[in-house]
Amino acid sequence: MHITISNNDLAILVHDKDAYCNIGEKDGAKTFHFEHKELGHFTRISRNTGSVAIHESKGHYYNSTRVSGKNNEGDSDSDSIYLLINLGDVFKTNYKDYAFNKNTGNLWAHSDSNKNYLEYNANSIGHSFNIEINGNFLQKLANQYPDLFSALYYGHQRKSFVKWDKNDIPITNETQHILHQIQNAHLMGNFQTAYIDAKIVELLSLQLSYTGKQDALPDTICKNQSDIDKIHKARSILLENYINPPNIYELSRQIGINDFKLKKGFKEVFNQSVYAYVLDYKMELAYKLLTQTSKTIVEVALECGYDYPNYFAKAFKKKYGVNPGEFRKREREAGS
Repeated sequence: MHITISNNDLAILVHDKDAYCNIGEKDGAKTFHFEHKELGHFTRISRNTGSVAIHESKGHYYNSTRVSGKNNEGDSDSDSIYLLINLGDVFKTNYKDYAFNKNTGNLWAHSDSNKNYLEYNANSIGHSFNIEINGNFLQKLANQYPDLFSALYYGHQRKSFVKWDKNDIPITNETQHILHQIQNAHLMGNFQTAYIDAKIVELLSLQLSYTGKQDALPDTICKNQSDIDKIHKARSILLENYINPPNIYELSRQIGINDFKLKKGFKEVFNQSVYAYVLDYKMELAYKLLTQTSKTIVEVALECGYDYPNYFAKAFKKKYGVNPGEFRKREREAGS
């Protein structure tokens, strides 16, 4: 007998006379507990700091059971990565029927976490942590600690992995100690959120330092904070001189790196080429001038660095799908 436990299934099962369900909150965490005479019992404890969402799941599954569906926190961010830690019996995932052994962990990137599931054999004891790390938080870590997190961040941005390490990493006593600290984070009072975020950084550091995979992407150009700072300096120079920006060679000399590293590094950090970034800046400025001032199209073009209004009009239409004059007319009509 194969049974799937998802939110939709549970909504039906809780009305079963043999079922018991309780949803609540304890120590700042959301709790969900489900028991059924034929299925077994299942508990999920969820904490969300805004940067990370931690879902601890425990269960005793009497039959072959698939745990799937949305978590208690709603839809997941498609830009997130997931640290999955298994402390219970082996289970399979929907990724190529991959078997996740007891006391192991790994980092995963999921395109749609709501379609993922964990599948347990009959009479299994499950205990896992699924830690969702927000993409913005990961980017922040990559900027703060590039030597450790930049390869993971840029690898995820390029969608170059589904499972970070080929082999799952054994869970150490240190990892279990950090998980225990997270479980008791409510004792930190008002510092609970910051405390949990710091503990997640420790968990990630352990995972990456164990594999040494932070150096596994040789095509990552920005290797340290100094490289990233130089790329940000390049952006500042471009925006200060957007009307007549320096060429790549001149810009690279100003910031102290070669032109190849500048082009590749700029793309890594800002996900755009140097000139595409400047063009976007000009078009955003044009948008603001057309909507917030009464300057003529020619004046707007000049202020955005275009000597010829027809070149400006072509660039604006390519960006916004309409020429500047028509755009301004529509905006005024919409505001009247």
